[in-house]
Amino acid sequence: MTQTTTPLKFTGFSTERCIRILRDGEAPALFPVDSRQVEAVLALAADADSLRRQHLYLIETETPDGETFVMIDHCDGEVYLQADAGMDMDCAISTGEFAGVCWRVLGFVEGSKDTSVELAVGSARSASEICEGLRMLLEPTRVAVAMHGGTVEATVANRPAEVILLEGAPDDVAAAKKDGLALVTDAQGGTIAAEYVVTRSRADIDTHKTGLYWSQLAY
Repeated sequence: MTQTTTPLKFTGFSTERCIRILRDGEAPALFPVDSRQVEAVLALAADADSLRRQHLYLIETETPDGETFVMIDHCDGEVYLQADAGMDMDCAISTGEFAGVCWRVLGFVEGSKDTSVELAVGSARSASEICEGLRMLLEPTRVAVAMHGGTVEATVANRPAEVILLEGAPDDVAAAKKDGLALVTDAQGGTIAAEYVVTRSRADIDTHKTGLYWSQLAY
């Protein structure tokens, strides 16, 4: 997993349940929970002392691509017995200390589906709320402009948006120039195209109306 401060373009977000491990002289490390984890066994692990009292052990498994997964198993559990006997060379009894279960929010970066960035760590609820909020940022901003007889009556959007409506007909641009209305220009192929601003406004946030209009369109 990549940790970076360089601005990145995210394509998606997800949550991941992790086990936190402490090692002497190192910062706490988070590892995703192994898919073989027995939930009833994990539920017994409240802290490091509870593991020792109940003969529970942290098992680390490294995949061929170098990613490490962690689980907790009982001393007579199948995974523990294989790791202890050296029957599974990818598994090992962890030398670290159990420091709880948590959830983290991961962001996936454009151009590399296997690259993720850790964005936040917390409880299952907080991670889920953060993830949902981030996912909303990836949704398109949708704007609906209500017009009648060429006059803008209302502008609504599903999130904060500023809107400029332009008119480019030559006669209208000439009239706008004569009346001193706002004009914008755009260089296209060596020529200057002018348009006048019909309206500029901050859209009212109305997710119900915006959704109602957009849901009736095929897109």
